[in-house]
Amino acid sequence: MDCSRSIVCRVAPCALLMSLLAVGSLKADQTVPEERPLLTDEPAAAGRTSPTGPVSSSHRHEDTAQGDPTDQLPSTEHAAAAAEPSSYIQLTGRVWRVKSGFVFVRTPVGTLTLFSDGGLRNVKAGETVRLWTRESNVVVDILKKGQTTPYQRFITGTPVLTSPEQGEILLWTPEGDRTLALKGNKDALASAKQGTPITVQLDQAGDVVGLWRLNVDIQISDGTKKRQGTLMKLAGTVSRVKAGYAFVETQIGTLTLSKKTGFLNVKAGQEVTVWLNEHHLVIDVRQKGEPTPAHRFITGKVVYTSRDKSTIKIWTPEGEKTVSLPQGRTQRRSFREGTPITVQFNGSGEVIAVRKVR
Repeated sequence: MDCSRSIVCRVAPCALLMSLLAVGSLKADQTVPEERPLLTDEPAAAGRTSPTGPVSSSHRHEDTAQGDPTDQLPSTEHAAAAAEPSSYIQLTGRVWRVKSGFVFVRTPVGTLTLFSDGGLRNVKAGETVRLWTRESNVVVDILKKGQTTPYQRFITGTPVLTSPEQGEILLWTPEGDRTLALKGNKDALASAKQGTPITVQLDQAGDVVGLWRLNVDIQISDGTKKRQGTLMKLAGTVSRVKAGYAFVETQIGTLTLSKKTGFLNVKAGQEVTVWLNEHHLVIDVRQKGEPTPAHRFITGKVVYTSRDKSTIKIWTPEGEKTVSLPQGRTQRRSFREGTPITVQFNGSGEVIAVRKVR
């Protein structure tokens, strides 16, 4: 499917099924930076991943008889070289707070915030949340502590109608495209505008049990924490910069970047692309409409490639590269092997600054 909308998912509540809402953009002021928790070092639940479509091998609905979809997937290294989606996310965290319809989730990258006017009413602290996105499709799983099968799953996407009579639709999931029967909710499909994304809620058996508005907001607070099983690529436009946070509007919602991720002097109107994996964070900043980034910020740990510590190896979305440090020898030696740093490049690809991440 090729569709666009806003990490914010909005669908009308059951009482208003005849007016399904498209996935909307979560306003930046809905998530207050001061309410976000500090990062924890807890690892995300391990899952098999691929940039072409993040996949969890631990979840299968009871009515899914397919084998492990990752058996046919290339390795992460080979998949990255293939045509990848314009955006993808795989992220796992644990609920630390539930308040007034908001569910705050600690993840290895920062805070994931969920809001629903009905579907999340039973979520409790300590439960696990898994998030996947691919292009403009979003899947959120809620799992009780110690369980491997979600008791709630939210799927957002632009549906393909496969059976008008029975109200069956096709939506993307991490396990592959899936046909879902809307049953008592099929009349709402007829009233929805063609091409409009919808969100369906599934129970533990994988049956559609409702349509609710669901908002999802992601914050990246730090570029140096280890992020087991985490993958991300998102592109969007900076809507505003305030109190050390840049709010980036992407095709699946608002991504909030803390300045602790290493970027500098980002302004509203600029275009940003973010890549993130277990050990690296890359942020490209472009002037609107320009194909080449004006600045690139790469955050990772120092790996020297020369005895005099004049060159280091860094990861980029195009592959690993060796770059020369611009500082004098004395300053170079201040960076110990394994020290978290941010390397800043200009539009010509030259290193213009190297900063220790604090």
